[in-house]
Amino acid sequence: MPVLIDLFITFPKDINILFPESILFYPTIGVLAEIIFHLLPTTLLLFIFGFKIRNHPMLIIIIIAAVEPFFQVFIGTGSSNIVLRDVLVFLEVFIFSVIQMRVFFKYGFLAMYICRIGFYLTWHFLWGTIRLGII
Repeated sequence: MPVLIDLFITFPKDINILFPESILFYPTIGVLAEIIFHLLPTTLLLFIFGFKIRNHPMLIIIIIAAVEPFFQVFIGTGSSNIVLRDVLVFLEVFIFSVIQMRVFFKYGFLAMYICRIGFYLTWHFLWGTIRLGII
């Protein structure tokens, strides 16, 4: 989905870290992102609401899945002007976060991290290199 967004509503040219720096950057930022956007908010939510929310895993998933897209679109852009690209990015990151949280609940942190690395491999590494010749 982000590739389609990029083809029709172009992202900034310098959005990706290119090889060879990407080899160290994306695995490191992936661990940080998973901790900041998924693990810490889940822990905090469970700590605050405890057993009341523990029995509703889909509610936890939806709440936590909204953290990263909210940050990327509303805080990360630094603009109060929301455009179509921002809405599409919000939806894409939210859907991916829901998938990641389901993977986390079923298979654990490492599986969730591997999902992110797979995403980074296709979006940031492969497409990030290809797009420079297209855009």
